[in-house]
Amino acid sequence: MTSATHLVQALEEIIEDGVVQLPYTKGGDIYVNHSMVQKSRRGYVVFDTKLKKKLCETFSKTAAVAVAKLNTHSFDNRNIKDVLNIDNQICKWYMDCIFFRNSIETTEDDFRKDVLQTRYDIAYEKFYRLKQDLESYLYDK
Repeated sequence: MTSATHLVQALEEIIEDGVVQLPYTKGGDIYVNHSMVQKSRRGYVVFDTKLKKKLCETFSKTAAVAVAKLNTHSFDNRNIKDVLNIDNQICKWYMDCIFFRNSIETTEDDFRKDVLQTRYDIAYEKFYRLKQDLESYLYDK
Protein backbone atom coordinates (compact mmCIF):
# COMPACT_ATOMS: atom_id res chain seq x y z
CA MET A 1 0.00 0.00 0.00
CA THR A 2 1.05 3.55 -0.52
CA SER A 3 1.83 5.98 2.27
CA ALA A 4 -1.39 7.91 1.52
CA THR A 5 -3.56 4.88 2.20
CA HIS A 6 -1.63 4.16 5.40
CA LEU A 7 -2.25 7.74 6.49
CA VAL A 8 -5.96 7.48 5.71
CA GLN A 9 -6.25 4.23 7.65
CA ALA A 10 -4.41 5.73 10.64
CA LEU A 11 -6.76 8.74 10.66
CA GLU A 12 -9.82 6.48 10.44
CA GLU A 13 -8.57 4.43 13.40
CA ILE A 14 -8.02 7.60 15.47
CA ILE A 15 -11.51 8.86 14.69
CA GLU A 16 -13.14 5.49 15.39
CA ASP A 17 -11.32 5.17 18.73
CA GLY A 18 -12.76 8.51 19.79
CA VAL A 19 -9.41 10.08 20.56
CA VAL A 20 -10.09 13.04 18.29
CA GLN A 21 -13.59 14.13 17.39
CA LEU A 22 -13.29 15.83 14.05
CA PRO A 23 -16.28 17.60 12.58
CA TYR A 24 -17.25 16.46 9.11
CA THR A 25 -19.85 17.55 6.60
CA LYS A 26 -22.41 15.35 4.94
CA GLY A 27 -25.11 16.74 2.67
CA GLY A 28 -24.64 20.32 3.89
CA ASP A 29 -24.88 19.36 7.57
CA ILE A 30 -21.99 19.35 10.03
CA TYR A 31 -21.58 16.34 12.30
CA VAL A 32 -19.51 16.16 15.48
CA ASN A 33 -19.81 12.66 16.94
CA HIS A 34 -23.55 12.43 17.82
CA SER A 35 -24.40 16.12 17.24
CA MET A 36 -25.61 17.63 13.98
CA VAL A 37 -25.51 21.30 12.92
CA GLN A 38 -28.01 22.37 10.28
CA LYS A 39 -28.49 25.75 8.60
CA SER A 40 -31.90 27.36 9.08
CA ARG A 41 -33.54 30.63 8.06
CA ARG A 42 -32.60 32.31 11.34
CA GLY A 43 -29.10 30.88 11.72
CA TYR A 44 -28.08 27.37 12.73
CA VAL A 45 -29.81 24.59 14.65
CA VAL A 46 -27.95 22.01 16.74
CA PHE A 47 -29.50 18.55 17.12
CA ASP A 48 -28.47 15.65 19.34
CA THR A 49 -28.86 12.63 17.06
CA LYS A 50 -28.48 10.15 19.92
CA LEU A 51 -31.35 11.63 21.96
CA LYS A 52 -33.20 12.77 18.81
CA LYS A 53 -33.90 16.26 20.09
CA LYS A 54 -33.09 19.85 19.24
CA LEU A 55 -30.48 21.36 21.54
CA CYS A 56 -30.51 25.02 20.53
CA GLU A 57 -30.53 27.63 17.78
CA THR A 58 -27.55 29.91 17.21
CA PHE A 59 -26.78 32.98 15.15
CA SER A 60 -23.28 31.94 14.04
CA LYS A 61 -21.90 28.72 12.67
CA THR A 62 -18.95 28.92 15.06
CA ALA A 63 -21.29 28.91 18.06
CA ALA A 64 -23.25 25.99 16.63
CA VAL A 65 -20.11 23.89 16.16
CA ALA A 66 -18.90 24.88 19.65
CA VAL A 67 -22.19 23.72 21.18
CA ALA A 68 -21.99 20.47 19.21
CA LYS A 69 -18.44 19.92 20.44
CA LEU A 70 -19.35 20.70 24.05
CA ASN A 71 -22.34 18.36 23.79
CA THR A 72 -20.08 15.48 22.81
CA HIS A 73 -17.36 16.15 25.40
CA SER A 74 -19.46 16.77 28.47
CA PHE A 75 -22.97 17.40 29.61
CA ASP A 76 -21.99 20.58 31.44
CA ASN A 77 -24.81 22.97 30.52
CA ARG A 78 -22.93 25.97 31.96
CA ASN A 79 -20.43 25.87 29.11
CA ILE A 80 -23.20 25.59 26.54
CA LYS A 81 -25.03 28.51 28.16
CA ASP A 82 -21.80 30.54 28.07
CA VAL A 83 -21.45 29.83 24.35
CA LEU A 84 -25.07 30.81 23.71
CA ASN A 85 -24.61 34.01 25.73
CA ILE A 86 -21.55 34.94 23.66
CA ASP A 87 -23.49 34.10 20.49
CA ASN A 88 -26.34 36.44 21.50
CA GLN A 89 -23.84 39.24 22.10
CA ILE A 90 -22.19 38.54 18.74
CA CYS A 91 -25.59 38.82 17.07
CA LYS A 92 -26.24 42.17 18.78
CA TRP A 93 -22.88 43.71 17.83
CA TYR A 94 -23.07 42.32 14.28
CA MET A 95 -26.47 43.94 13.77
CA ASP A 96 -25.10 47.20 15.19
CA CYS A 97 -22.21 47.05 12.70
CA ILE A 98 -24.66 46.60 9.82
CA PHE A 99 -26.81 49.49 11.06
CA PHE A 100 -23.87 51.87 11.52
CA ARG A 101 -22.32 50.96 8.16
CA ASN A 102 -25.62 51.58 6.37
CA SER A 103 -26.12 54.86 8.22
CA ILE A 104 -22.60 56.01 7.27
CA GLU A 105 -23.29 55.28 3.60
CA THR A 106 -26.63 57.09 3.52
CA THR A 107 -26.03 60.20 5.63
CA GLU A 108 -24.99 63.56 4.17
CA ASP A 109 -23.85 65.23 7.41
CA ASP A 110 -20.07 65.00 7.99
CA PHE A 111 -20.33 65.33 11.77
CA ARG A 112 -22.89 62.50 11.90
CA LYS A 113 -20.60 60.37 9.69
CA ASP A 114 -17.73 60.84 12.14
CA VAL A 115 -19.90 59.88 15.11
CA LEU A 116 -21.28 56.85 13.26
CA GLN A 117 -17.78 55.79 12.23
CA THR A 118 -16.66 55.88 15.86
CA ARG A 119 -19.67 53.82 16.92
CA TYR A 120 -19.02 51.39 14.06
CA ASP A 121 -15.40 50.96 15.16
CA ILE A 122 -16.48 50.25 18.75
CA ALA A 123 -19.12 47.74 17.65
CA TYR A 124 -16.70 45.98 15.29
CA GLU A 125 -14.04 45.71 18.00
CA LYS A 126 -16.53 44.16 20.45
CA PHE A 127 -17.82 41.80 17.74
CA TYR A 128 -14.28 40.70 16.87
CA ARG A 129 -13.29 40.09 20.51
CA LEU A 130 -16.42 38.06 21.18
CA LYS A 131 -15.74 36.00 18.07
CA GLN A 132 -12.24 35.24 19.38
CA ASP A 133 -13.71 34.23 22.76
CA LEU A 134 -16.11 31.90 20.96
CA GLU A 135 -13.30 30.33 18.94
CA SER A 136 -11.47 29.55 22.17
CA TYR A 137 -14.23 27.03 22.92
CA LEU A 138 -13.39 25.25 19.68
CA TYR A 139 -9.61 25.20 19.82
CA ASP A 140 -8.53 25.36 23.47
CA LYS A 141 -10.78 22.78 25.07
